[in-house]
Amino acid sequence: MGDFTIIGVIGDILKGLIFLNLKETFNTSFAINNIVLASPKEIEDKGLASVRLSLFLYQIVENAYVKNRPMENLGTGELKYPPLSLNFYYLITPYSDESQETTDWDRYTILGKTMQTLYDNAVLEGPALLDALKEVQHEDYYDQIDRICITLNPISLDDLTKIWNSLDTPMKLSVGYEVRVVMVESERKKTVSRIVEK
Repeated sequence: MGDFTIIGVIGDILKGLIFLNLKETFNTSFAINNIVLASPKEIEDKGLASVRLSLFLYQIVENAYVKNRPMENLGTGELKYPPLSLNFYYLITPYSDESQETTDWDRYTILGKTMQTLYDNAVLEGPALLDALKEVQHEDYYDQIDRICITLNPISLDDLTKIWNSLDTPMKLSVGYEVRVVMVESERKKTVSRIVEK
């Protein structure tokens, strides 16, 4: 369970995890800054030619199954409210080096390796989580995250079209992923007093 900064850290964890696996496939031709946490529209507007993979967090929703956890007894006459439990939805879009002749092949290879990596690390915890955190210099968050679950989130063509239309950019090959459950610690407390019988 982390503080409010955990929202940004989760994207960095995905970035680190994917980079660790992509650099093995592409050797030295792949760098951490080839993966960005940005929308395809931002990439297009800024002309980021070095981008090979975009991780776009397009929606955050409260996890309905974990939200009704009991309050934590702090033992000081106070109860602490349960953490905010969130699911994140990412749109992952591969890019290729337009100066190369094998642009489609590169794009498919990048997406294929990314999907394989996320499938093989569907439950990210322990040493694999620590390695991903180290790759993006966030190892101090290791004690705040027990684990995260990463699943392919099929997006209907209609919903995918709506996402791309809202970005006002031509539709590209992309896949959706859900990351859950991200816990944001609550700072809210409630004072309680013992019931005294008369």
